[in-house]
Amino acid sequence: MEDDRKFVASDVERAMELQMFRERWKEELDRDKENANVEMNAGGNAHETSLSERMAASSLTPVHEIASRSKVEIAAEIFREGITEERSGRHYEAVRLYRRAIQLDPDIEFKFEKSVDLKRKAKTRVAREVPGVADDEGVEELSVEELLESLMGYNLYESGTCQIDNAFAASVNGTHISALPCEIVQYLTTWVVSSEVDMLSLEQLALVCRGFYRIARDDAIWRMACYRIWGVLCGKPEDHHYGGWREMLQMRPQVRFNGVYISRISYVRPGESSYIDHESSQNQAWYSVHYYRFFRFFADGTVLYCNTPDEPLILVPRLRSRQSAQNKDQQHAYILFGHYTLSPDGSSVVVFLKRDVFREEYAPRHYRTRRGKKLDGHETLTIELVIRDTRERLHARLDWRRYTITRSVGQVETESTVDVNQHFPSCYFSRVKSYTAHSELPLI
Repeated sequence: MEDDRKFVASDVERAMELQMFRERWKEELDRDKENANVEMNAGGNAHETSLSERMAASSLTPVHEIASRSKVEIAAEIFREGITEERSGRHYEAVRLYRRAIQLDPDIEFKFEKSVDLKRKAKTRVAREVPGVADDEGVEELSVEELLESLMGYNLYESGTCQIDNAFAASVNGTHISALPCEIVQYLTTWVVSSEVDMLSLEQLALVCRGFYRIARDDAIWRMACYRIWGVLCGKPEDHHYGGWREMLQMRPQVRFNGVYISRISYVRPGESSYIDHESSQNQAWYSVHYYRFFRFFADGTVLYCNTPDEPLILVPRLRSRQSAQNKDQQHAYILFGHYTLSPDGSSVVVFLKRDVFREEYAPRHYRTRRGKKLDGHETLTIELVIRDTRERLHARLDWRRYTITRSVGQVETESTVDVNQHFPSCYFSRVKSYTAHSELPLI
């Protein structure tokens, strides 16, 4: 049954190909005949001999030309039908048509792509040549340096931040952003950056138009961002050998605020001795332990830290703000809140965390009271992390340098140092888009 279906399909294709060949051949002969009649009327009897020779030659040579040209055209038409079938979801028919087109012309795919590219370039060229079609009409090809120089020379107060397209001016009901003064747009830019110093959104704003690019490159907003991060330790770009405020903000070591630093710890340990079969070593129990460490930094100098076996999918939404990180349910991991300071040279960050220490309080048996927890003291965790770069991005890795725990119980303080060479791998930065989806305060 399937062979009969293929046989019928092949006959249909051959019939279609033959019919198309006949029609094109007939059109070519009719066109040559009309041209011959025109030349005969114009040239008269003086060219009768040459005309007859041309007609004889045309009656012989176009056969091979039509055959070769129609074969390519038929292959292109079949290939185009295959594209239509593929877009409609009929992949079996599309593959069959593709195969048939390649049999007619093995290079049909490359020829088809080339023709599409030529049509696209032609449309682009026409759009540039027609007045009012493109905004770049009359603009010469510039190098990157010349383009940046022309953008920085754009005058906001004379040309405005942007211009509304005349084609959409009638559909705008309210006030367009092009009607706002430059000072208002600059103030709105501080909301784009926000108090969390979201410079990535500012860079995306610069891609909109020339006016927004000029506003996004204003030194004032980059200077405000630098003072927001380093405070009194900011200084000037010349003091740290940088060419400007933007370069200093991008290249100087810092912690990132639009995501979290994550590290994953894994190790294997033996099970409890009560579960070990000493007679047979094959039944010994082993445990594979996995847990995570999270650091979430904020521009105001605060930090959230958590050491938990929960997956990042569960904990990352809770680290969005201090309010969402509050431990309202004992089923979730306990998140520590603290503050951090950057070192004067900017190569490291010191994190200070505090947590309460409780001890179990047991009641006598004759009292019908449950045992509870009593505050015994508090611990201060001091963690020093080195800021390093990765291959993909700057300031995206934190290496452990020092970790001390100071425990205060009453008037007694004890300090212990933790060895960071084991079970303390580097923390890598991961951007979280939801952290910068909303702006709560402007950059001040």
